Amino acid sequence: MATAKPSTRKRKAPKKKASKPFVTPQRQSEIIGALMILLGLLLALAFVSYTSEDDQFARSFSLGDAFSAPSERAQNALGLVGATLSYYGVKQFLGYVILLLPGFLLAWGYVRVRQKDAGHLPVLTVLGFVGAFVCAALLGWFHYQFDAGLELWSGAVGLNIADWMRGVFGSTGSFLLLVVSVLITAMLVIDRDIQKSLQRIEDALFNIREAIRSFWSDFRARWNDGRAKRHEARAAHRAERDQRTNEAPSRTRPPARQLPQQPAPTPYPSQQPLDPIYPEVEPAARAPERPPVRPTPVQPTAQPTSTEAAEPSLKIQERIEEERTNTLKPNVELAEDVPFTFPAIKLLDEAHGDEPTVDLDELEENKQILLDKLETYKIQITDINAIVGPTV
Repeated sequence: MATAKPSTRKRKAPKKKASKPFVTPQRQSEIIGALMILLGLLLALAFVSYTSEDDQFARSFSLGDAFSAPSERAQNALGLVGATLSYYGVKQFLGYVILLLPGFLLAWGYVRVRQKDAGHLPVLTVLGFVGAFVCAALLGWFHYQFDAGLELWSGAVGLNIADWMRGVFGSTGSFLLLVVSVLITAMLVIDRDIQKSLQRIEDALFNIREAIRSFWSDFRARWNDGRAKRHEARAAHRAERDQRTNEAPSRTRPPARQLPQQPAPTPYPSQQPLDPIYPEVEPAARAPERPPVRPTPVQPTAQPTSTEAAEPSLKIQERIEEERTNTLKPNVELAEDVPFTFPAIKLLDEAHGDEPTVDLDELEENKQILLDKLETYKIQITDINAIVGPTV
């Protein structure tokens, strides 16, 4: 009888589980990115706060000084470490252009923290370092050429490159090479394609030209419109002025205005007895009478022709003379009981003996003044009658 053989099955060993790392690669990348951002900020702070007063600390700095308390403190924002980094980065290397290095560190740190694709960042980093050397050399060229004091912007490396290029290519040649190098680097950084950058420049120049042309055309149009409006305004003003002139009344000469004749004053009696109520008044000596002075006759002016305006004629009447007297009769009747003594005539001054004459020039001048004043109010006269009155 056959016996059954016992089964000899082997048990499988349990599989070992894969151990997880303490820090995942993603976290490592984030930590590295954060450290790069922190390092970029510290370097930027150290470079910006550089001062030449800290150069003595940077020259004598050692690792032992970093772990000991120094007797003097540096003015740099990062102390002795910042003074040393800024001395060798700014003064002995590329000047303030070295700030591009912290900038790229910040960019790389942000990419690592955000787990983004670097893309063109490696190419931009290389072009940035090349551009930093070119810019430092260009600033050094300006420092030597114009004594501009840019040694802290170009650094020792930039100054040495600029001095070497000026010695080999001359001032003009080195300047052209440096400017072209800066432009090419900038075009590669912006577009990473020279043809695309050139097309962008051409488009920019075309837009500038079109903007200038449009501005000039608009300016000429506004100028022409303004000039046309000014011409229209002047024409309307002239038309309005001509209309007012035509509508004005004709400037005919009105009839001559006869000046009223002044009545001759009633002469005082040459000699009358004093009133009995004024016995104290003494009679004054009678002044010799003089014949009235007659003005020199004025020759009539020639009549104006039909082509010229008629000049108003000036007629002068003879001088009015008052009768002289040495006594005056009071016109006021006073009561007999009023104690009043009338003053004597001898208190008055004697008249001058000069014969009064008629000043024809003065009369002609007064005539012209009168005509000008009347012309202001558009009043015209044909003749003037002048009466020479008495002289007081």
